[in-house]
Amino acid sequence: MSTPPRMMFNAFVQLTPGHHFEGLWRSPWGQENPYDELDTWIGIAKRIEAAKFDGLFIADTMGLYGAWGGDHRAHAEGAISFPEDDAIIMAAALAAVTENLSLGFTSALIQNYPFEFARLASTVDRVTKGRAAWNIVPGSTLSSHRNVGIDEVPSNADRYARAEEYLDVVFSLWEGSWALDAVVKDAERGVYADPSKIFRINHASERFKVTGPHMNEPTPQRVPFLYTAGVSSNSVRLAAKYAEAMLMQVRTPQDAAGMVKDLGTYAREYGRRAEDIKVIQALHFVVGSTEEEAKRKWEENKEYINPRGTLVESAGILGMDLSGYDLDEEVDISSAPGFHGIFGEATLGKGRTTATPREIAAAAAVPPVVGTPEQIADVIEQWRDAGVTGINVGDYLFSRAYVDFADHVMPELQKRGIAQREYAPGTVREKVFGDGPFLNERHPAAKLRGAFTDAIG
Repeated sequence: MSTPPRMMFNAFVQLTPGHHFEGLWRSPWGQENPYDELDTWIGIAKRIEAAKFDGLFIADTMGLYGAWGGDHRAHAEGAISFPEDDAIIMAAALAAVTENLSLGFTSALIQNYPFEFARLASTVDRVTKGRAAWNIVPGSTLSSHRNVGIDEVPSNADRYARAEEYLDVVFSLWEGSWALDAVVKDAERGVYADPSKIFRINHASERFKVTGPHMNEPTPQRVPFLYTAGVSSNSVRLAAKYAEAMLMQVRTPQDAAGMVKDLGTYAREYGRRAEDIKVIQALHFVVGSTEEEAKRKWEENKEYINPRGTLVESAGILGMDLSGYDLDEEVDISSAPGFHGIFGEATLGKGRTTATPREIAAAAAVPPVVGTPEQIADVIEQWRDAGVTGINVGDYLFSRAYVDFADHVMPELQKRGIAQREYAPGTVREKVFGDGPFLNERHPAAKLRGAFTDAIG
């Protein structure tokens, strides 16, 4: 019987006071490790790299979530995903204090013009020597759209059509604008790069007009390692076509197995293979030397959690003000303008268009795994057996979860062959797949290599 391949492990962070559980900034640990000090993130990055985590994954949002009670008082008072610093800047900053850790950043497709974003991402890939990873997010909340001059959230069809074009532009810049051998650095002739091998992409549409060429010469990966997130049908199809790792948050390994099956089916439709895409589940862990100790720690931590926070945040993501509803009152969510992906569990089956606020909050807050390192490793094996190939390790108490997981769970996972003991050489892509540093030939972006002929000289 063959040994299952090892899994990926990322620390899943968000540059906000509450991190993953609103209110935990009030805890002693949160007070000692404030989100607004670089040393907090340097400490996390160094700790998880020493433990041989694969990466640091930084979530991001572009605006306030939907209103609660008609305003955003609850968001400010409870620090509910607000305030929040920029993920790309933090990824670049942490390049200086890490050597092998992949540095993933979320950047919505409405956040920067594609030319500007391609340049930012290439710069991160260069300064990290090929450790940059990008989480592709179409963008869903009303406030994030209004912050970039879009009055209303477009339909799902329009958002994903825009996403396709955005990706075509950035992939053209990364893959098609420079030939790999364009940079010659011939000091004797005084020629840095061959202008006949640098091309304009001349993209023009109602959405985007980008002439090019890309301002960055080819970076170690050319294209950052590619994540997508979500479990809606559109999200899974986006992952199947473009992602190298799909991030999800479902409630059970059985749910995950269904997602893995769908992803593989869609990937083949796009001429890719199921093994081209890692599947990464978001989970939280509370670790104790005994089960009783772990349960006690979780009960102590819950004293700091804002009980309203999850409902406010999940309702805001959905784009609905649920403050006037009873917790068990059915609410029609079929036309909610926000992000539906994580609320698949709240619909309790295909065809249902309503959910209660209690169900919506539960869908957004998968309970932590509470137990000893051995018990936690057993649970992770169940996810692995369902086809999950990686875990985004969330934080139950600002940065303390990473300390406990690194010190106590990773050694158990390494002993079982589930987590890596040492880093492989090379870029993120080489470490994850064991192949070369560039996207494989089955990825749609690979077709853009050599596709442009308008040389700059």
